[in-house]
Amino acid sequence: MSELALIQEFERRLGAAGGTLPELTELRDRGHALLELFRRRRAMLDDKNALTLRLIEVERQISLYLAGLPRSPGGRPAQNSFHGGTSFSEEAPTFEDAIQNVGLSRTTAWRIQTLALVPEVDLQAHVHAIIADGKELTLKAVYDLAQPLAAQQREQERQAELTVQLARFHATVEVDLERQITRQDAADLQNWGDGELDVLLTSPPYATGQPYAGGGDVDPEAYPDCVRAWVAEMFRVMHPEHGRALVVVPFDTSWLPVSALWQMALVQAGFKYRPSVVIHDGDAGSRLGRGSVDSAVAPAVVAPIEVVLVVYRGRTWARSTDRVSDLDHYAWLDHAGPRGLWTSARAHDPLGHPAPFSPSLVRDVLEMFSFREDLVGDPFVGTGTTPTVCLEMGRRFVASDRAAEYVERTRARVSEARAKLSR
Repeated sequence: MSELALIQEFERRLGAAGGTLPELTELRDRGHALLELFRRRRAMLDDKNALTLRLIEVERQISLYLAGLPRSPGGRPAQNSFHGGTSFSEEAPTFEDAIQNVGLSRTTAWRIQTLALVPEVDLQAHVHAIIADGKELTLKAVYDLAQPLAAQQREQERQAELTVQLARFHATVEVDLERQITRQDAADLQNWGDGELDVLLTSPPYATGQPYAGGGDVDPEAYPDCVRAWVAEMFRVMHPEHGRALVVVPFDTSWLPVSALWQMALVQAGFKYRPSVVIHDGDAGSRLGRGSVDSAVAPAVVAPIEVVLVVYRGRTWARSTDRVSDLDHYAWLDHAGPRGLWTSARAHDPLGHPAPFSPSLVRDVLEMFSFREDLVGDPFVGTGTTPTVCLEMGRRFVASDRAAEYVERTRARVSEARAKLSR
């Protein structure tokens, strides 16, 4: 038969179809087989486009049918949902039952269903624009239109569910400021139990002479010993099977290889290493000294970057949990894999803390590496950014600092955030 005759026969079958899923699926299979035949015959562009148009109509009908079906609990087909394999039982079929009955894979069914999200007028305009340009109409071009709409809908549904869960967390979580935010040295975390933290997120001192409250910065010569003492306590308080420690430090300073010191201490203490995240300090600007002017006598080169050292305690990095991850698809694309170079604006403290933690960085790190209701600890809490963001994001927290001033500021900040979230 000629291509035209095959298209006409397909149209006749489409017109005679009763609109049931088995009939539509059979037509879909027939249409895909004909498209493959047309490719082998090197059929005319108009004939291929005409057949693809009919096939889009079939898949659109399937998508609308599937979109109206309920889901089975757990995503599995229900038992005895069909009589004889081709007709539905008196009970309404589920999505899983329907696709199993007609032999559609779950992946194919989900892809077809995305067409139901595209308004008919937009679909027609998209299709006719391709044909008007003299291009071959493909199913991929149509699904490319549907894909972002499907992703947007899934994300909206997910965020709505997360919002409900977060509101429930804020309504029920108990906050004891005296117990959860304490004054203690990071080398002796007496108020924190062995293995109690799911996640530790902190930005420790760097031995750069910062005027911290409660005794100033650490002496550079003593810094390596301090790091080892701090890390030993971090290892003790981390969960032995899935604890994750995330330590934010500069790559280096003018006097010390800070990130290298921390990396070695963490591994020597027993932590297992994961690739680090590199943070570009977009606010560094011209504040950093350049050394000898226009001369090689004593130039100074400082990379305006910090690193998030990522380590864990346990047998494997993969974490098995029934807690909820709030990492959305687009943040995952932006920050995971080869996207390990992040940008973060420097935080500024109106009360003069010399090195406040960036709230946006804390959010990004917690979103990437932790789960809702995790217990997160920060032994260098400073102005209270970590526990405040934890509260906002549905994480439990403990925090400490050696400076009484910072402990009181943190308690006040968390108390204020708690009051706002409870309204």
